[in-house]
Amino acid sequence: MRALLGSGASAALALLAAGAAQAAGSAYIPNFGDGTLSVVDTSTNRVTATINGLGTGPEGVALTPDGTKLLVTARAGANGSSTNGALDIIDTATNTVTAEVPVALNPVGIVVSPDGATAYFVSDVFSGPPNLMARPADGPPTNLDVFDIATQTVTNMIAVDPSSGAVPFNLTISPDGTKLYIVTANGTEQGTLQVVDPVAGTILDSIMLGDSPAGIAITPDGRQIYVSNQVDDTVSVIDTATDGVTATIVVGKSPFGLAVTPNGGQVWVANEVDNTVSVIDTATNQVAGTFPAGSGANAVGFSPDGTAAYVTDGGSEVTGPQAGNTVSVLDTATGALTGTITVGSLPLPVGTFIAPAPAPASVLLSAILPGSRSVEIGDPATVFATILNTSTTALDGCSVGLPATAPAGLSLTYQTTAAATNAPTGTPNTPAPIPAMGSQSFVLTFKSPAAFDQPGLPLVYACDGTAAAPSTIGLNTIDLLFSATPIPDIIALEATATPGLLEVPFSTGGAAAFAVATDNVGAAGALTVSADTGSATLPVAVSICQTAPATGACLAAPAASVQVDFAAGATPTFSLFVSATGAVAFDPGASRIFVRFKDAGGTAHGSTSVAIETD
Repeated sequence: MRALLGSGASAALALLAAGAAQAAGSAYIPNFGDGTLSVVDTSTNRVTATINGLGTGPEGVALTPDGTKLLVTARAGANGSSTNGALDIIDTATNTVTAEVPVALNPVGIVVSPDGATAYFVSDVFSGPPNLMARPADGPPTNLDVFDIATQTVTNMIAVDPSSGAVPFNLTISPDGTKLYIVTANGTEQGTLQVVDPVAGTILDSIMLGDSPAGIAITPDGRQIYVSNQVDDTVSVIDTATDGVTATIVVGKSPFGLAVTPNGGQVWVANEVDNTVSVIDTATNQVAGTFPAGSGANAVGFSPDGTAAYVTDGGSEVTGPQAGNTVSVLDTATGALTGTITVGSLPLPVGTFIAPAPAPASVLLSAILPGSRSVEIGDPATVFATILNTSTTALDGCSVGLPATAPAGLSLTYQTTAAATNAPTGTPNTPAPIPAMGSQSFVLTFKSPAAFDQPGLPLVYACDGTAAAPSTIGLNTIDLLFSATPIPDIIALEATATPGLLEVPFSTGGAAAFAVATDNVGAAGALTVSADTGSATLPVAVSICQTAPATGACLAAPAASVQVDFAAGATPTFSLFVSATGAVAFDPGASRIFVRFKDAGGTAHGSTSVAIETD
């Protein structure tokens, strides 16, 4: 049994899961001309491996968020097949191709979802031999493929801009994974940026771009997109909030690939005809400098620390190969050329080809209670939170804020509280110090002028001089619902023998139980009380019953869910019974049981959760 740290907001602060290790410090360069991939160590700027066995014409490249897998699209299979392209999957630990999956002809741009489960890639086939994978007989040509990385199968195919005859070439994904932004062109003077819902498979918007768009990159906060227009010699800037072009920037001759610096402050654009790199300031959207690169500069990537830019020199299909066969290394502070690395024939990466830096380790932990509020517009939603400083050094400037992805109009006010009583102290929105190995509790007040339903909203728990606390669903996120009409608002608290953790006796085949107390501080309403394991699939069975508050005895036999008419001010209690059919490791960030209170439409009006493990 583990001893868990308690706090005024939650008894589960010490349950935050450690982040996964990420492969960093390597650049992966697909060589279009010879079908190989060069692996460059960014700390030594030397080629450490050359990977063979790829498909013909490798080009698109994307890494999974944990850095363990590299996905490379190739125009054709390794045997030069004229009927299909290829998606190669590479193990970055061994630098070996572990699978080659036949896919639609001419796959190019590829991205991986933020959760690492799904890849999306596009094919730029204008015409050619029929391909049933790419062109179903009963519908328009599909040129966006949805690929399940775990099963290595294409699970959906979507038609992007089929009516105009345009085909996609490149794409990026929003930081939250809810939107794809796909560059398309049809050989005329104007391309488009298609905004796609990857789950529904629908086109949300179409934005006009310049002539022959190619490269695309999104800022880390997801607010601006940059697209290079090869024939126009420009870069289009798109505001993702309005889906409008806010600036058109003149750069060098035939801009192809581009990338945003890790800190989001600059965009570097590779101009393949005049062999230069244009540097755009993202605050002003003006060119801040132009620096020489190698012959046929076509793509840019950055070292994990952002101090070096890697510019591949190989030309593209539009201008033709420039025979650079090198990678130029530039100092991002000065633009000076600091090295040249020889790679394979015609290096041409389309996408992110350098693993980003691992998220900096944080000395902060955080928790929130209750984890869900549902209120009417005009009413505040109030919760309590705690930040814990696990370091041996005192920290200043500690606060709680909203993420960039918060719903429009949502506001957050934070104020320190006394941990023992939760009584407010200090003044609103004033950062506080936290002593070494100490904690600070806060009251958080949310307000919104508009209705919305936002489950799992992450918050920014930060102090000066360290990374923000890691976000863990069910521990320090909040389910927020603002409604235009009065609704139930269930404050739910769980209780276990070990605070925050339920241990199930799998070895003896027994069951474990925990209790949930509630208080409906909103309007009356009929709700279904049920339990699930969130996005994780766990070998557990959960049943629930409403209980007599005085004795804890079930009022009816436990079942998968319970229907309850919550009166305003009602305080019903529940018991949940959990058995396991397999072992569950201690991983509180992923192994959790969530108890939810939903209306007939499936909207949650309260929730709580507990970490789970087997003995």
